[in-house]
Amino acid sequence: KQTDVDPKGNVEKFKGRLCADGSKQTDVDPYLKYSPVVKFPSLLTLLSSALEKNMSITQYDIPMAYLHAKPSTRKVAKAPKSHRMLDKDGNEMYLEICRNLYGDVEAAKLFYEHNAKFLLSLGFQQCDEDPCIYFNEERTCYICVYIDDILVAASDDHTRTKIEDALTKKYKIKKEGDISWYLGISYERKGNKIMATQTSKIERLLETCNLQDCANATTPISETSPVDVRKLPNIDDTETLKKLQDAHPHMDLPSITGALLNLAHHTRPDILVATSKLARWISRPTNQIYTMAKQILRFLKATKYDGIEINAHGHKGMEVHVDSSHISERTIHGLSRYGYHISIGGSPIRSRTKFHTYAKLSTPAAEYDAICEAVKDARRYNDVYCQLNKIAHSTIAARIIFHSDCQPAIKAATTDKPGCIYADPEENRQRRILPIKNDKHIDVKYFKITDLQHRKLIDIRYKTGADQEADFLTKYTFSTPEFTRKRKFFVKDSRFFGAQRG
Repeated sequence: KQTDVDPKGNVEKFKGRLCADGSKQTDVDPYLKYSPVVKFPSLLTLLSSALEKNMSITQYDIPMAYLHAKPSTRKVAKAPKSHRMLDKDGNEMYLEICRNLYGDVEAAKLFYEHNAKFLLSLGFQQCDEDPCIYFNEERTCYICVYIDDILVAASDDHTRTKIEDALTKKYKIKKEGDISWYLGISYERKGNKIMATQTSKIERLLETCNLQDCANATTPISETSPVDVRKLPNIDDTETLKKLQDAHPHMDLPSITGALLNLAHHTRPDILVATSKLARWISRPTNQIYTMAKQILRFLKATKYDGIEINAHGHKGMEVHVDSSHISERTIHGLSRYGYHISIGGSPIRSRTKFHTYAKLSTPAAEYDAICEAVKDARRYNDVYCQLNKIAHSTIAARIIFHSDCQPAIKAATTDKPGCIYADPEENRQRRILPIKNDKHIDVKYFKITDLQHRKLIDIRYKTGADQEADFLTKYTFSTPEFTRKRKFFVKDSRFFGAQRG
């Protein structure tokens, strides 16, 4: 059974289908049957590029998508009891599967390959970094594929109609009009801007947690004190965990955290740090952890109309703001938290916050490693941007600008002396150099960064802490005015979308 729901979560249609039981297919390596789906930053890059060319953006759905592909090998199945038949010798007969059934281990991959082959036959090219993004040679049409949900951006009606007719002939697609509800996110377009929000998801989450009438919060984190690891229950202490669950009957922490992570990684990057902190302790919760979850939900209730605003990039290229702390949670571990925010022409593409994999000896070392991680991630989506806009990697338009507020780290990234990094100067003391020649991680990353700068593919610049957007992704608490100011870099209020801002 399956249901189709509208943006408000109401059931529009009940559906049923005959499915294969993939759990019994033990002879297939699931890692060889992986099927890619479009990455959300790639989708945002496509939308920004489409807005730049003033393209129409239309969405379609392929009914019974998997059935269009054929099985890779001959397969048989037992017939339902009501349809079982015997041969002339009294032996039970089996059904030969002629279609690619839902539930089959390789069903998704077979349809992906089937659809990719069809789109390539129409003259489209696959993006190197994201195989679910397609474009034609003239860059007058972009196609985004997420399993059976297709997004087509076309520069004119003739191009759009041509693609629409080909898809209709092949799949008898369902036309859903201009982009409005795609992959669980609501989109509203005005001119060369699009507002992406998940208001209905927030409202359903609040209703599930019985917090629809709770008091609003001004920040997603209220407690400045770190989690006391000594008070965390043992994961095997089922009695204590059950008492906590009974005390908070509507708070299913794993489910709530999953929903919050979905929001944070799509339209609400302002709760990314708070949700990351919460996710660390959901298997060993305390009352403090439940309070943290409720604080995030109360903040979302107050800001449920907020989302990200996608703009035409204006060929301004990609910018990345990078920041890192030295020791984020010194009572728990000695790892540094780093974060970065990727944008193209002011349009947000990706925000991320994470801990380094090993302890850093100084703030510059942590900042330097954060720059290296940001470079690795940003170049992937910059390739998508360059291919969609037919920009050569050797041009200035393709160069990625990185902003850091740590001058010693920037100097280490641009110095001609590998194997050394400059520490923070302390008051009344000379600047000292920390040799890290034995650190193979820094050595390898140093030569990679230096090579990219010599080829003029990246440029690392200094930006003061007050203007550093990524500062928002590495610290747990800000004063309410400072938090409100910082989050404006990331999210906007959809109720004022299209209105002139002062």
